[in-house]
Amino acid sequence: MTRTLATLTAAAALSAAFAFTARAAEESDAPVPQWIWDAKAADGEELIFRKTVKVPAGLRKATLAMAADNGAQASIKRTKLLTSDDWAKPSFADVTDAFPAGKTVDLIINAKNADGPAGLLAELKLTTGDGVTTVVTDGSWKVAPKQPSQNRDWQSAVAISPLGAGAWAKVDRAALDIVDKMKEPTVTEASAIKVPEGFTVEVVYDVPSKTQGSWVSMTAAPDNTLIVSDQYGSLYTVTPGDTKEQTKVEKIDVDLGHAQGLLWAFDSLYVMVNSRERQSGLYRVTDSDGDGKLDAAETLLPLQSTGGEHGPHAIVLTPDGEGLYLVCGNQTELPGTGQTKDGDSLAEYKYTASRVPEIWAEDEVTPRIYGRAFMRDKMAPGGYVLRINPD
Repeated sequence: MTRTLATLTAAAALSAAFAFTARAAEESDAPVPQWIWDAKAADGEELIFRKTVKVPAGLRKATLAMAADNGAQASIKRTKLLTSDDWAKPSFADVTDAFPAGKTVDLIINAKNADGPAGLLAELKLTTGDGVTTVVTDGSWKVAPKQPSQNRDWQSAVAISPLGAGAWAKVDRAALDIVDKMKEPTVTEASAIKVPEGFTVEVVYDVPSKTQGSWVSMTAAPDNTLIVSDQYGSLYTVTPGDTKEQTKVEKIDVDLGHAQGLLWAFDSLYVMVNSRERQSGLYRVTDSDGDGKLDAAETLLPLQSTGGEHGPHAIVLTPDGEGLYLVCGNQTELPGTGQTKDGDSLAEYKYTASRVPEIWAEDEVTPRIYGRAFMRDKMAPGGYVLRINPD
């Protein structure tokens, strides 16, 4: 096998090996979830529970476990996260996208009691590179009868019994820990991946999530190495070895990451940052002193973006080899629109021309019925592809 083919198979294997292991079980001093309700349960009662959550910076993953007697729905800003309709079988969900790192959000749970005993139990785990922050239902939650927001009389929730006790003793620690087992994927076996004739697949590396996060973008460098980015962390250089144990991974010494697009071109690494914590946009990384290591980063095009899955993504070399295409989702403002995270205007970065006539307007005979659809407030032009000079 030639070195070129080895690099191709390494890239294919890395794409399949980005699964990451779940974090260790919560520490012994983590809070214990409590079954909560209001002062006195009533048949047919509907309540709204609220907990203000400070999301830690550098959030990598958020999971929510919930059980309710008789039913509940969790949401943030009217976006549904999770439902429960059987108190004996907790529901689970990965809710990472609903918790912006470094922000404060209100977690809302609408709960209903059909008859008899009533209770709500929930456990939210917020995972960063430094550990796990656990938020549980307890007396610190606020509760109010379900009615228009302006009329709600918020009171402190009443803690009825802890996890594994009382009327709901069947739901214990082991029942909630299922969520960790459910989020514990292993690396795909090479034999399970179908490739064209003449290609082979090898497992090159198993990414340790605790230290290197979740790799979401990759590009090949001219020295037969690969460059990858953690979705919420750093950039790394990967030198594939003959076995996954021999593969060498080094962190690139630049204050940059959170990249959902990478491209090596024009003797430089181009990085498309898509982040809630950092300034989104296009950056260029170079070797400033000729020692073979990337060490200098410069901003080429800052963009205003929410940092979600609809932000700036891929970087592609143009067919003529003289420029770059940037692929930006519909949560990315047009170049020159909005401001940086520091509040500076981006007007100087306004695009210079458009191949699409700039007459994008919501011209309709009758009003569009948006309802509660996702991105309903985003008008044309939405997402776009941008051509830019390499420097």
